[in-house]
Amino acid sequence: MKKLFSLSAFLAVFSLGVWFYFTPHLTLKSMKEAADGRNGEKLAGHVNFPLLRESLKARLNSRLSERASREGQINPLSGLSSALFAKMVDPLVEKMVTPDNLIAVIKGKSSAFPAGRPQSKPEPGTPDQREDHDQEKDEAAAKGTESGQDVSMSYEGFNRFSASITKTGSKDAPVTLLLQREGLASWKLVDISFSI
Repeated sequence: MKKLFSLSAFLAVFSLGVWFYFTPHLTLKSMKEAADGRNGEKLAGHVNFPLLRESLKARLNSRLSERASREGQINPLSGLSSALFAKMVDPLVEKMVTPDNLIAVIKGKSSAFPAGRPQSKPEPGTPDQREDHDQEKDEAAAKGTESGQDVSMSYEGFNRFSASITKTGSKDAPVTLLLQREGLASWKLVDISFSI
């Protein structure tokens, strides 16, 4: 009887540990399902928007500073254009970080977050873009394939988890989603890394 109780306790603890380990994987799966269903509200529940926006602003400002210092040695006027662009970073990021753009990023379209350029296409979620998306999907279905993704996931520490997404066969740099633990087993998207 004692052995049976010990075995049951061990299995319960082991099962809880396995579930606890895979909680970020389950969050990513839920995010992917929301993206596939174009459910922005469901996806937004997995995102810490203030932290995500601050992370993107910091990254863009850092890269602008690096570029300005590099180009400033060659062309003194490039620093002026970088300074002007730096003032546009905050409102640009505020406009870019939306559930619809996050859906596009998760589906492998890193161009949803332009590299410091205002969008020339209609904003995601507008009827024109939905028609384009549906047309792309129909074309892929007609060919019998959907564009695939390669995803690699890893813990970056006890409270951080990353997932790098690359389109299958693409030579583009991956888009990396960084999740952070909130509470014991809840995870939220707090950063996105992509090439600029």
